Amino acid sequence: MTFRLTGPIGADYNHDLDDVFRSKKALKDLGHFETPAYGVTEYPDQSLFDGVRSFQRANGLKQDGIMKPGGGTERAIGKVLGGADTRPRARGIAEAARDREPIRREPFDGKPPVHDRRPEAIFGTMGEVGWGRRNHPSDVLAARRALAWSGHLPAKQGVDSKDADNDLFRAIENFQGTAGVKRDGWMGPAGETARALDKAIAPKVRDHLKTESDSERVPLAENRAAGDGAPPAGAKPGAGDGAGNTAPPAAPIPKPDQAPPIPDDKKDWFKGREREWRDFYAATGKLPGGSETERHVYMRIFGREGGMAKDPNSSAASGLLAETAKRFIGTGDLSHVKPGTKPKDLPAVDRARLYRRYMDAEFPKIGGHKVFERIGDEKGAVALAEGVFRFGHEKGAKAVQKAMKNVDPRAPEIDEVFGSKSLAAYRRLLADPATRGQLLNAIANELTGKAKGETGRFDKLRP
Repeated sequence: MTFRLTGPIGADYNHDLDDVFRSKKALKDLGHFETPAYGVTEYPDQSLFDGVRSFQRANGLKQDGIMKPGGGTERAIGKVLGGADTRPRARGIAEAARDREPIRREPFDGKPPVHDRRPEAIFGTMGEVGWGRRNHPSDVLAARRALAWSGHLPAKQGVDSKDADNDLFRAIENFQGTAGVKRDGWMGPAGETARALDKAIAPKVRDHLKTESDSERVPLAENRAAGDGAPPAGAKPGAGDGAGNTAPPAAPIPKPDQAPPIPDDKKDWFKGREREWRDFYAATGKLPGGSETERHVYMRIFGREGGMAKDPNSSAASGLLAETAKRFIGTGDLSHVKPGTKPKDLPAVDRARLYRRYMDAEFPKIGGHKVFERIGDEKGAVALAEGVFRFGHEKGAKAVQKAMKNVDPRAPEIDEVFGSKSLAAYRRLLADPATRGQLLNAIANELTGKAKGETGRFDKLRP
């Protein structure tokens, strides 16, 4: 088996994410990698560096926890793998789910996912939801709405929220107890919990849909594509406990690509200008390969920066300075824009492109704009983006790193560079329900301290 690196592996290096994932898998196959509670990810962590040292110790190599392309440790792993039994082993469901490569989301094509072979499944996720899991916002929303139908998540606990919090995790555990499946507080795509939840809510949802007129009904496949499965508005309140009660009401089934609501504290600002909000959301949807998390990040910034309006005190429009526009206009997907064009003169689609180009430049070592999806927590992605966009990379990264250090002294040192080590620690703290709220509050405090007149803006980052 060939094993080659494109860059170094070690605590003091920036990492290629594919190198990290391949290294973890190779070390695990050789018995030198202990899988953390949050699973095997493409981000560097202490388990990886310990695994490298373990392999080096077992093979008489220098025990420094470092691998380099063409180095002795890399060559030794390739040699041992070449003689190792790499045939697939029988594994439990939980281990297999934890160890698989992170899901790459593709645009929904209207067809059920390949793992879901049941006709017209009401509920399903594309990734894991629960304690220490990936918790993609669309999966969290689908899980919340399904658990509302089953009667295990009251409406007051945020049926339409995309936040992964203790209310959601407890609801999963309570459902698992009711359904008689393993009570571990998480569920994976087409796993026993997801199948049991689909089975529990399907009759109720289908009965409700039968009562709707054909003109108002949305096909089940479309519901699932939108991450839906919640009781639409108008469903009768009830406990949804299987005793003849219907599930509690929630938001209507959204139409495809419907813009999210304007934040309550921005409704007055956008009054009479609602089209700006809708048009910018449509513009974010034209970014190739974009995720819902990335779109949410840009909508958050767009709203906080005043929409399409120009800042009367600077050259900025939508938070974009003339210097920022000058860096990118005339190149790449902005090559059609005339050099010297001011941000205020750019249409919504080009402002969305500028947002992405800015983020690509600010996070070059960790995937650029893709880092928001990789964080695995929508509010956490917004918090990082807000800090860097508002204050620049150094000050924004310092604020987030300082917040991490306040929550966990083991977090990486504050160096004003949000790289792979900071990202790994950030994901870990967000994935742990015991530290997620502390971290978001700490970030809000740090950012508020840098701009005391913007308390309301950064208070929105709190859990």
